[in-house]
Amino acid sequence: MSPKLGVDTLQDFIALAKAKPGTLNFGSSGVGNSIHLAVEQFNAAVGIKAVHVPFKTGNETDTAMIAGEVQYTIASLATSLPLIQAGRIKALAVTGEGRDPALPNVPNLSESGLPVRIPDQLFGMVGPANMPAPVTSKLLKAVADMQADPAFQESVRRTGGVPSLVHGEAFRNLALSDSQTWGDLIKRLGITLSS
Repeated sequence: MSPKLGVDTLQDFIALAKAKPGTLNFGSSGVGNSIHLAVEQFNAAVGIKAVHVPFKTGNETDTAMIAGEVQYTIASLATSLPLIQAGRIKALAVTGEGRDPALPNVPNLSESGLPVRIPDQLFGMVGPANMPAPVTSKLLKAVADMQADPAFQESVRRTGGVPSLVHGEAFRNLALSDSQTWGDLIKRLGITLSS
């Protein structure tokens, strides 16, 4: 959130945005990417009408927020955390299930009174269907070993991530569920590559 907006809570931001429909801008690093869709999901859930301003990168979005050219986004902590910590942009809520370890004083959406589910950004490894079991086992062990490495865990946490290991059918179901959520949102809002 741009500090120039002058709000300190998510509820205050929502009230301000509803009082000025279509006048606030939100930024993302491109049309149809996960940040754009997450903000659209949030806007639809809370009843905000705003203008999308696509940039090429998250860093450009952050710069525009600092300048007050866009008022808000759902930022990736990997790039925005230092700016939040320096007070150059303001975090009003986090989208995960609990509080983010990198921002322990920032409430999550449900703590802020919003029953909005924003799918988490996932980074995963996939392979061709019917991969031989020995290959799958070897890859899973390599990922589990990497996941257990304290240096890897610290690296993930330092950029605002939460290391977790989801595999097999659970990972497949999560990916399919998120794909359905985003697909429905794209259709409902009529988002196209030329939006």
